[in-house]
Amino acid sequence: MSKKWLFPLLILCLTVGLASTASAATTWKKLGANPFYQPSLTSEADLKVLVKNRGAELKTGFTQAGYPELYPAFMEQFPTAKIDTVTIAPGEHFEWVVFKKKSSARVAVLKDVTWKGAAPFQAYRFTIDKDGKRHEFVVPYVCGNVALKGIGPIPPAPVAAPAPPPAAPVASSAPAPVAPKPAPAPPPPPAPPAPAPVAAPPPPVAPKPMAVLPAAPAPVTPPPAPVAPPPPAPAAVPQSGLLFDVGLSRQFDPANYLFGRVGYEIPLSEKLYVVGLVGGYLRWMGNDGGNAFTADLMLDYHWMDRLSFGGGVGYWSGNDGQADLIANVGYLLSGQPDGSNTSLFLEARLPVDELDSLNEYGRLGLGLRFRF
Repeated sequence: MSKKWLFPLLILCLTVGLASTASAATTWKKLGANPFYQPSLTSEADLKVLVKNRGAELKTGFTQAGYPELYPAFMEQFPTAKIDTVTIAPGEHFEWVVFKKKSSARVAVLKDVTWKGAAPFQAYRFTIDKDGKRHEFVVPYVCGNVALKGIGPIPPAPVAAPAPPPAAPVASSAPAPVAPKPAPAPPPPPAPPAPAPVAAPPPPVAPKPMAVLPAAPAPVTPPPAPVAPPPPAPAAVPQSGLLFDVGLSRQFDPANYLFGRVGYEIPLSEKLYVVGLVGGYLRWMGNDGGNAFTADLMLDYHWMDRLSFGGGVGYWSGNDGQADLIANVGYLLSGQPDGSNTSLFLEARLPVDELDSLNEYGRLGLGLRFRF
């Protein structure tokens, strides 16, 4: 095979392999490896403390999962939600799981997750309603990871059955009894002699009217004191993280290089990061230039959660040492913008003292960047 085809073929294999891996479903096999909350939950009170104290991190997780609009409903309804205890068996599926990486303490999300552990696990279960849908959440005792189990319609409220009508009276078939004829009345007794007249009693003395006291006024119940709404959760703050780059570079003069770099990124704002990288370039084909050590400092701007644009300066130890201008553009392949992810980037380097010789000393590289 001609060497000129080796460079694009390697890049194509790396890109296709990574994309196919990113699209596969995720398997969850072990609890507690990357816990969202420690120590383990032992009561519903512990679960309520988790939600209260980790509001900002939960907001970050909901955003990474693609459900930022569900977070306000979650925080509003959870304090009064009914909490049950459930057992999750191997093979059960989750839409997504929010956890924290143990190595960096950064919030991360796994999507399309299936529990493949050796045994079932115990968890708390509750539901949150939003836009006519019921969202079922599960939180394992061991790690406190917040998982969306499923989404379905809100069941209708039960309707009370009407009371049965009263039973109709049953007509009797027996004949009505015949009333007996009354006996003849006895003759009236003789009239008694008239009594002697008796003097009428004196008229009764009317009692004095009693004074009527006014009724005591009814006690007035004071209105209930207003309850202040809970304070909003603090906004999620972008976090620093480790970087690792690997790729191929082409110098137009010509020369081909394999390169690798490690570094660290620090957020300056929600979208802007400062990136420092050190590494080396190994020439594997060509006659011009040689192996070199590099040290780079760049600003990287993340746009629309998928694209990134960067620029900066670097040091190239080859050719007796020189300063380079650097520009790059990246595209997110897998993972979440604010969590662990993998991106494909295109980078151009040009020595500062050779700005008019781009076609000879310019270097164009293609690589993969892994964020941890």
